[in-house]
Amino acid sequence: MKSFIAFLIISILLAIAGSAWGIYEFQAATGTKTAQTLSIIKSYLASLRPRATPKRPIIIEAPPEIKPPETPEAVKPPEEKPVPKKPLPAKPVKPAKVKANPLPAPKIETPPAKTKEEELIDAGNNYYDEGVVHLEKTFDKDDKFDRENDLAMEKFRQALDKYHEAEKTSPDDLWLRDRIRETNDFLIGCRKQARRK
Repeated sequence: MKSFIAFLIISILLAIAGSAWGIYEFQAATGTKTAQTLSIIKSYLASLRPRATPKRPIIIEAPPEIKPPETPEAVKPPEEKPVPKKPLPAKPVKPAKVKANPLPAPKIETPPAKTKEEELIDAGNNYYDEGVVHLEKTFDKDDKFDRENDLAMEKFRQALDKYHEAEKTSPDDLWLRDRIRETNDFLIGCRKQARRK
């Protein structure tokens, strides 16, 4: 919030300085004095104001006369013609036999085998998740605090070992760098909150 306010103040100061510099350049170019320049600016700003449009008088017209709707002439329904009866066929018609084509067997694609780096990251993620669970249990500050904090530190150490091994195979992985930094921060936090025995 402080940086936003500082940015806003600096922007306002820059706008004022820019306006002052523009006025100075205008005076230098035209040879006018400050009072003359200000009167030019006032007249320019006054010309920008929208002019009020004159109000037109409202004329109310008399409503048109309403005529009753005309009744339509009676419509006669069409004459009904008798439907001729068709004789029934002598033998019932048998439907043709249709053979169903069997569907081809679905192809089950096996997922590609994981690389060594992915296996290391998965193992590190498992340790990381277990460490977070133990770290959350330390928030209670009860008699299990020391044991849970030690377990969290151990899991974070194991996760860091796996992440560092994975980093050797792909040193440019940004996600892995962020995860290493985050795990290291948790480990340092556990060390700081550990009670001295």
